[in-house]
Amino acid sequence: EYDPQRHCFPELPLMVDSGGYAALSPHSRVIESGGLGVLIRPGGHRFTPADVHAAQQQYATWGCTLDFPSPHALGEAERQRRHALSLANARWAFSQPRDFQLFACLQPGQDVAPLLELSPDGIALGGLVPFARDAAFLAEQVRAVRAQIGELPLHVFDGRRPQQEQPIAARQRGAVRGHVGAEGELPRLDAVEKAGGRPRAHGADHPLSLRLQMP
Repeated sequence: EYDPQRHCFPELPLMVDSGGYAALSPHSRVIESGGLGVLIRPGGHRFTPADVHAAQQQYATWGCTLDFPSPHALGEAERQRRHALSLANARWAFSQPRDFQLFACLQPGQDVAPLLELSPDGIALGGLVPFARDAAFLAEQVRAVRAQIGELPLHVFDGRRPQQEQPIAARQRGAVRGHVGAEGELPRLDAVEKAGGRPRAHGADHPLSLRLQMP
């Protein structure tokens, strides 16, 4: 996860998330600036799409666009505002030069069609932590997204405990936590290289999908 205070990353193939999950932290704010969504953390730390993109360009084999969790408790108006800002951030990110593979982030209830128009390298489904105890909801969300994106790779940030994963994953393709292909399998490193990714280490069977926790 992007963190402006972190300056050391493992020398491994990495998926670097945007850090937008921190919007769930108390006293964090999501604001609009220049038509894009910006996250303000307590203490004044700012996450902008440009900050996230620069870190991903430097460190990532895969990256995710800066989106913002939109739990139902926020109310429909705020949820739609966050969806719109997340989409604006995605459009900006896909307009930038990059040499890593970029996944478009999607929140529950958000329309995936505008994100597919950006020709992403994959879709990342997040915002599921508030529903972590509702296995049926998690399964339905992943199933619905998979049905809409076809063979496109899917990454799921779902917040479930490990013992919860297997029963849900067994019922659908690609429905596991972490970076998965259309068949629900982690790609081998040689496949990553052929796809234009930037592996940081050799000899590994699959890339590391790492969430670097916020302080």
